[in-house]
Amino acid sequence: MDIKNNYRVTDRTVNRLPVSPILCGNFIELGYGLQAEAMWGEMLFNRSFEPFPQYQDINKDWYDLFCIDENGKRDYERDWRKFDWYHSGYEHNAWFAAPNDAETHRIEDESTFIIETTPYSDAVIRNVEGGVHGTHCMRIIHSGSDRGGMAQRGKVLRAGMTYHFSGYFRRIGGGEVRVTVALHRDGEFGDMLDSFTFTPGTGYEKQTYTFRSDFYGRAMLAVWVDGGEIECDCFSLMPEDTVSGWRRDVVDAAKEISPKVIRWPGGCFASFYDWRDAIGPRDQRKPTASYFWGGYQSNDVGSMELASFCEAVGAEQMICVNLFHPAKENYLKNDNNDYRFPGFTDIHEGAKLAADWVAYMNADESHPMGALRASHGRKKPFGVKYWEIDNETCRWFTGEQYAEAVKIYSEAMKAVDPTIRIGMITYAFGGNDVIERMLEIAGEHIDFFADRGPDPRNLSGKLGVMRAYNEKHGTSIGYCNTEWLPYDMFCFHVDSFNWVNGNKSFMFSKWRYAMNIFRQIMMWQREGGDVLFVNFNNFANTHAQNVMDTPKEGVYISAAGRAMGLMASSPASWVLEIEDYTPELLAPFQVQAAWDREHEKLVLYVFNLDAESREAVFDLGQLKTAFADAAVMAVYADDLYDMNTQTDPERIRRMTYTAKTDGDTVAVRVPGYGFAMAILEK
Repeated sequence: MDIKNNYRVTDRTVNRLPVSPILCGNFIELGYGLQAEAMWGEMLFNRSFEPFPQYQDINKDWYDLFCIDENGKRDYERDWRKFDWYHSGYEHNAWFAAPNDAETHRIEDESTFIIETTPYSDAVIRNVEGGVHGTHCMRIIHSGSDRGGMAQRGKVLRAGMTYHFSGYFRRIGGGEVRVTVALHRDGEFGDMLDSFTFTPGTGYEKQTYTFRSDFYGRAMLAVWVDGGEIECDCFSLMPEDTVSGWRRDVVDAAKEISPKVIRWPGGCFASFYDWRDAIGPRDQRKPTASYFWGGYQSNDVGSMELASFCEAVGAEQMICVNLFHPAKENYLKNDNNDYRFPGFTDIHEGAKLAADWVAYMNADESHPMGALRASHGRKKPFGVKYWEIDNETCRWFTGEQYAEAVKIYSEAMKAVDPTIRIGMITYAFGGNDVIERMLEIAGEHIDFFADRGPDPRNLSGKLGVMRAYNEKHGTSIGYCNTEWLPYDMFCFHVDSFNWVNGNKSFMFSKWRYAMNIFRQIMMWQREGGDVLFVNFNNFANTHAQNVMDTPKEGVYISAAGRAMGLMASSPASWVLEIEDYTPELLAPFQVQAAWDREHEKLVLYVFNLDAESREAVFDLGQLKTAFADAAVMAVYADDLYDMNTQTDPERIRRMTYTAKTDGDTVAVRVPGYGFAMAILEK
């Protein structure tokens, strides 16, 4: 491979505006891919005992679960353990009549994740309507003299940690019933690690207890019923060290990745989301199905929790709001005939609901929504700056219709808080001529494009339209990428490396895919501050499409997470021209140079997609600056198909070293399949 080795850095900047300090963003979608569920501190699966909605076909398709069976018919994979991305964070632990040796790992359309009987006792459990949370509760019947009740496996305990339990119980029928709630080693129904016993009354009463154990490993929660029948509902088991309810190891890993903006709650999920279902005391919230994707949505994680997570990791927020449209009423009827949304049809009602959401997040207590937030435990406003008007709205609107709707929503939302910034979708409606017409309608009401795709031709065209409008109207509309998938080219085109029969989930986890992150972020940096942020898709789990994985045993950062964390730490602000060098997005060897915002640090990048290590020599003479030796940080892998896993969380390697300056030059060496960032200070 003929690769240029010497690069003369000039003092001429490429970008008109400095690189956005919040360029490296991320995306959390509720109800999709077990993201928030496995990041959240709750240890119980289906704590509200609701019937489990099957996963929709779009979910199986996106996660490459469809396959062809031995008879040549289309089928789907029910046991996810065979995939290399699998870990314990994907478990769907069943509630089962206990004692029992039953254990479920299969995720099937007909799965209830409830096992009603056991061969070892006369205990029976039934999922019945009623309770205090949602539509259903659990009935436990056991009248025998042996031990019987209900249990759930798959809890990972840490020695020295305490765990807070709560649940609602009532006795059914006459006579006294003794109930013992206990922690056991997983699958061992003998000795208890810790327990408490009580006698429930005829009305629902909340029971609380703090479990203590010196045991480390997998455990289970059991409810033993002595001589009778009870109903129970709304359980919870949380470790004491959560950060506003989030797993501490998740928060720590997220800080290392350092997302600058986090978009939530969707995605497609947002288009059928009512934020009011997930505010207030968690025991009083409304559990729902994840309508678009399938599966169960407890709504334990809502506006307050996601905003607190962003605060904990130092990220700005971009909230994606539900844009009402008459066609939404029956949009999902082919997936589930029970899914009707007559409340999502009137655009003016939708705009009011969106404005109320702005007030709930940003207003002080003088506003009714601000007072409501304060009553939920948060007096200080969150100050959410970025708001996107729905997701993939081409399902319901033409570009011009959507722009009219954005105008209505923006006026209502900015009447509450004029400092917020509104994002208008600029993908999937057609060419740049459509965007120009959309700007004519809504340009004065928006603050950024909410776009998709990393293709440089597409990006250049969109930025050209945006910049021309700004120059003509004196506005400062910016650009963001709402769901960035770092393929080699435009979204959904085939990548240049082996997809293994089109398996995206295989691709997402590998270092080859993560290497695209470096060259695409370099591309966005060259566009300067017109690009506000790009949201990597997704944050956690989602069948390897993530920056971190969250097994119950402990979090690890994925290959993509290693790349995003390094780029998020970059102080690059003013990209510099390099003589006789033109960057190309798909080139296997690339370099880039930039000043930080104050022109105190020089940042050098070297990207190497070759198996052999390479050296780039930078001539810095034109900068007329004396630099100290360079601190170099590099990430690399032995093979492009390497990935971090629970058993090998450092498969993607990291290294630091010092590169000596020699007068006006510095040589930066990067390992094979690697990326290096060198920082020189004056």
